[in-house]
Amino acid sequence: MLDEVQKLSPLSPAVMEHLQKHYRLSNKELRTACAAIEGLNAKEIANRCGLSTNTAKAQLKAVMKKINVNRANRLIIFAWQLEKYFSERAAKEAAEQNRLLFEAG
Repeated sequence: MLDEVQKLSPLSPAVMEHLQKHYRLSNKELRTACAAIEGLNAKEIANRCGLSTNTAKAQLKAVMKKINVNRANRLIIFAWQLEKYFSERAAKEAAEQNRLLFEAG
């Protein structure tokens, strides 16, 4: 299921892994979170994931509780802040590797 989520998700694998490990999101919760981060509402999430609207709402509520946000738009902001952090970190690591290669060569 995680591969399916990664194909549809607007989030990088690093961010999805962080959400699962640090916030202990299940695969189903991660799928729901990714759909919400895309801007889908509970009914749209339910249709995409083959859930009832009530189940989608319950999963979204569980995700927000685990991440400690109280609104879906805060979840979106939080996710994109994580994206920025992981992107900047990857760029710094790549720059450091290039510097080391240049010095060695």
